[in-house]
Amino acid sequence: MNVLSGRPRAVEGKGASAPMPLVMGVIAASLLAGCGGSSSGDSGVEDVVAFSLDRDSVECKASPEGDCATVTIYATPTHMERKDRTPLLVARSVDGAPGIPVAIASTGTQLPDGRWQMQVKLSPDRPAGVYVGAIHVDMPLDVVAPAGKRYRGARLSYRLEVNAVTPSSAPLPAVVAGASSWSEAPGGPTRSGYVPVTLDAAKFSRRWMSWVVGGTDTTAPGTPALVDGQILLPQARPFGATAGTNALALSELDGKPQWTATLPGTTVTQVTAAGNNVAWAVQQATSTQHTAYVTSRSGGAVIASKLLSDTNPPRFWLGTDDSLYVSDRNKGTLEAINLADMQSRWTATVQPSPGGLLPVVMQYGPTVADGVVYAHAGTTFRAFRASDGAQLLDTTADGGQTLSLKLYESQTPVIADATTVLAMDRPRYVSDEAGVNAGIQAMSRVDGSVRWTVRQPFRGLPVTANGLFYVANQGSKTIEARQVADGALVWSWPMETGDKAWQPTMVLTDSHLIVSTDRQTVAIDLTSRQAVWRYPLGGWLGMTQRGTLVVVTLNSGSTNGPTALSAFDMR
Repeated sequence: MNVLSGRPRAVEGKGASAPMPLVMGVIAASLLAGCGGSSSGDSGVEDVVAFSLDRDSVECKASPEGDCATVTIYATPTHMERKDRTPLLVARSVDGAPGIPVAIASTGTQLPDGRWQMQVKLSPDRPAGVYVGAIHVDMPLDVVAPAGKRYRGARLSYRLEVNAVTPSSAPLPAVVAGASSWSEAPGGPTRSGYVPVTLDAAKFSRRWMSWVVGGTDTTAPGTPALVDGQILLPQARPFGATAGTNALALSELDGKPQWTATLPGTTVTQVTAAGNNVAWAVQQATSTQHTAYVTSRSGGAVIASKLLSDTNPPRFWLGTDDSLYVSDRNKGTLEAINLADMQSRWTATVQPSPGGLLPVVMQYGPTVADGVVYAHAGTTFRAFRASDGAQLLDTTADGGQTLSLKLYESQTPVIADATTVLAMDRPRYVSDEAGVNAGIQAMSRVDGSVRWTVRQPFRGLPVTANGLFYVANQGSKTIEARQVADGALVWSWPMETGDKAWQPTMVLTDSHLIVSTDRQTVAIDLTSRQAVWRYPLGGWLGMTQRGTLVVVTLNSGSTNGPTALSAFDMR
């Protein structure tokens, strides 16, 4: 089962969840045996039809990024002794494809005349083809029929026809000078989310659209890494492929699989592009520990590995040509690992007292610029020399937190300019739509001093270049452009009608800021400050070193539903 097209889960990590205003009523097919929908055959048992429907089918034909109309269904109880019981809706596909393309917008509202009003919607965000199945409208599982009787449900068939997407045949453009690989947090070692290129919105066009599913039928794909020519996905396999592989490389040129691999363990939770190598985090089958594997970019063969001590799912890894930087939340440390042999180069303490009650640090990751590694965990901001881990800065950065219990997440410093780094905190365990304050502080890269603090309901990390930084404000539902020098607001762009929540990543170029919501992706012209391009799917955003925009739209309704990857030529 999938949620409505264009309503993705934020790709901030497997623990982040998108707002789900719909009541999701599609239940796993394994429950069908107890739904009262079995055929009669037992001697002396009378089948009693539980509901009659005002229609027997729904259908839709659309493109993958298109939309299907919500269909209202009326179910009339035919069993007077159970007429007050809300119908149980069970959907199953008969085409064998992963994921069921049905969303239940409302499982049942009883009208004064006794009928149940329900709403269903088909979701076309999947490869071209025809998808068929049925929604069974049954009695709830806890309803027991009178002696000698058995309730039977009604059946609503569905048919979804998805149009083909024609990929572009154009060659990839040249690498953008100064562009870096992109990983979970905004791209590159500086985490600035900035690609130094000027774009022309008239040239924006879709290159391809591809779909993947989780490495198993009980997991969803992870957040990708983008490196020249490749899109690397953890815990993923091609759509329609047999469960088993858990690492996938797609071509930036056409979105087709280049290779798949199976890394030892259960779930691949992290991938980081690191020059010619790729670093993956895999949870071990017999413990909560993770192993870091380094593979080749060409075929996924394991080069080296290292068992990590942290039992928490890794987040915000950073890879450079020769080093992998990994945080350990249990110990409050940051480790630099040699990618050639996975031997530790140095370990430094980032959070002095990780076991204490305050602060509670949920996620943090490093940033590297000019031979210095910056890390921010809880209220501690420190900098280390990249060559040997020697501590260079130690200061307090709490973002002006006023909560008695400080639950921090997304703590990854962002390099703003030659002398300034932005340190941000955001309270954890809040929904994407919640207007909960988060602090951004400008820290001196020279002495660690705090220059200014801005505290608003910010969402995700800021992106920055050319003296400004851009951040999503969930409280005011605007994108804000602020000055790096003093944090002052310069201009803002409002969230459009129908959108509810900002997604946690943005892409910044010299001419455009590209943002995403739960419903769409938008390019904002930095000169006119107007939206000049839209795409009707939202999600995680990243830009490759050749300027290809990648939008990853997760279907959060089902772990084995398809994840859409949309790639756009922007040059």
